[in-house]
This record gives sequence, C-alpha cells and structure tokens, in this order.
Amino acid sequence: MNNSTGGHTIIGYNPSTGATSKRFDGVVAGTKGAGHKIATYSISFKHQGVHDYYCSVHAIIAKEPGNRFVAKVRPGVHGFGDPMAGRIIVTTDPKLLAENPKTAHEKILPRYFGG
Repeated sequence: MNNSTGGHTIIGYNPSTGATSKRFDGVVAGTKGAGHKIATYSISFKHQGVHDYYCSVHAIIAKEPGNRFVAKVRPGVHGFGDPMAGRIIVTTDPKLLAENPKTAHEKILPRYFGG
C-alpha cells in the first residue's frame, strides 16, 4: 500500500546473491493526497518463506561484508534516510499471524498519511 504522493517500486531480491526477482517486481503509483485513493500492489506466494524487497526509486542493492546484499539509500535521493526496503514473512504460524493485520488492506499505522 502506497500512502505517499510519489510512485514507488516493489522489487524482490535475494540477500545471498543480490539477484532481483523476475516475478516479484512491480510499480505502485502515488496518491493525489489525503482522502484520495491509495495505490496497492498485491502478490501471492505459494510457499512459506522470507522475501526481501526494496524500492528502486529510493534504494540500491549493495554488497556487505560477509557477502550479504542489503538495500541502501540511493545516492542523490533527498529527504529519505531509510532505503524503503523490507521483509515479507509468509507463514501459517498462528502466533505470528495473530500479531499482524489480517489483510494487506489494513493500515499498520492508523491515520498515517506520509510522503
């Protein structure tokens, strides 16, 4: 879900190799402002696991010591100290599911509209 006025991308990547996903790759449009329709991106995962992603507008993938790849803030992107990246955990574990929203349509931060 993209609450900001600027567009973003959702690109999956492998932290062990830095390779980007061919299937987990999309664009999420920005919204015109508070009260306007919020853009979403949805994907279904067939198997449990951990999926890392980043926004290529705001981040690059960089190799860290120990040969691990992570999302870092894209040089020249102003106003963001965060690389706009994250991790999706696909699970059927009832304890983990109870701690999170039931659907992707729920806002994790109530009344939040950010940019």
